[in-house]
Amino acid sequence: MVGHASVLIEIDGYRVFFEAILSEYAFPVKAFAPKRMNPSPLILSETPRIDAVVISHDHYDHLDMKTIQQLHKQGAMFFVGLGVGVHLEK
Repeated sequence: MVGHASVLIEIDGYRVFFEAILSEYAFPVKAFAPKRMNPSPLILSETPRIDAVVISHDHYDHLDMKTIQQLHKQGAMFFVGLGVGVHLEK
């Protein structure tokens, strides 16, 4: 368990990250966003490669673009619910 809805699991050597939220603020407008209550227990640069990311829907507490961009650069595959792909294509 990494946070509110974020879970990182390893299955047969593959790492799957569900609802990847690692930012300090979940909402894109920092002035209006509640700050994360506890620091993220996971630092992507210090984590072994994430193979897949699963995102169920596009609420800000489930879709963290900053984290998504970092995972994309690392080569993760994304599996998302209907309508979420539009956000990732941008």
